[in-house]
Amino acid sequence: MEVSLIGVSPTRISEIVILPKDNSKLLYGIEPTILTREDVTSSYAWWKLASKDSPYRWKLNQRDFINPDTYIKYFLLSLGLLEHPVILVGGDPRSGKSLFMAWYTYQVVRLFGKRATLDWTPPNPEYYGKLFDLWDESFQSELEDGFNKLSLIEKGTRKPAPQEELEKFIGYNTVFSLDECDTYGDRQSQTNLTKLIARILNRRGHVHICAIEVMIDIERFAPILYDQATHLVDCKWQGHIPGYSSILIQDNRKGGTGLSKYLWLKPENWVHLWNSHSISQLSRRVNIHFGNRPKKKKEEDN
Repeated sequence: MEVSLIGVSPTRISEIVILPKDNSKLLYGIEPTILTREDVTSSYAWWKLASKDSPYRWKLNQRDFINPDTYIKYFLLSLGLLEHPVILVGGDPRSGKSLFMAWYTYQVVRLFGKRATLDWTPPNPEYYGKLFDLWDESFQSELEDGFNKLSLIEKGTRKPAPQEELEKFIGYNTVFSLDECDTYGDRQSQTNLTKLIARILNRRGHVHICAIEVMIDIERFAPILYDQATHLVDCKWQGHIPGYSSILIQDNRKGGTGLSKYLWLKPENWVHLWNSHSISQLSRRVNIHFGNRPKKKKEEDN
C-alpha cells in the first residue's frame, strides 16, 4: 500500500541517491551506487531514502527494494563495509562466523569488483574471481616488496604514487578474507605474518583494502590487529530464526554511522561458498623477514 506524501515538498526529495559518495572510485576503489525511484517498491521508501528531511535513509529493509542485489549493496554501504573496513567476527563454534566471512567476501567481489585474498580454501573458487592465497610465500613476498616499492616512489617524487603503479600492486583493491586467525593473530602467538598484515591494514586506505578476520573470541586478537577494528560482528546460531545464523554487525568507526544491523543467513543456502566442515591447520610456518636475511643454521664440524 502506498503512503501519501501530500504536503512533502518535491524540492526536498532528490531525483537520485549516490552511495557512498559520487567520488567513491577515488576514495574507496569502488564505483558509486546510483539509486532511483525505480529501485524501490514505494513512494514512502523513496522518501525515506531520498528526502533531505528523512532520518531513515539507513533504515530501509529488503522489502523496500525491487532487486535483491540492490538491497545487498545498500545494506553493505549503509554500514560503511566498503570504506576500508577491518571487520572482526566472533561467536561460538558453529555459530556462522565463517559463513558470514564467506558471504561478505563473495558479495564484495561480485557486486563491487574487489579481488580476494584468502587464508582458507573455498569449495568453488570460481565464485571469488581471481584469488590470492595468503599462505603462498611468493604472494607474501610480493606484498612486502610491493608496499616498499610504492613507498620509495612517493619518497622519491614527493607525490602520491601514480594510479598505474598502484594497480600493479598485488594487494590493490583487495578484500583480505581471513578465517584462520588463531594460527597467527592470537595475542599470544604473534608471528611476522601478524606484523605484515597489521602493517598492510595500517596502509589500507592508500590501496583500497578491506579486511574481515575471524576468531571465536574477538578479545583474543593481537592488539596490533584489534586496535584497527572498524566493525565488530557477533554470530549466534538460531538466535532469532530456527535454522538461521543471526549476525549482528556494529559500525564502531569514529565518525561512522554508529548503526548496528542484523543479517540472517541460512547455511544450506550458501554451501557453494564455504565448507562448514573444513579443518584448518593448527599452526603455519611463514617466511617473512622484513628485508633481513634469515640466519643460517651453523653446520657442525665433522
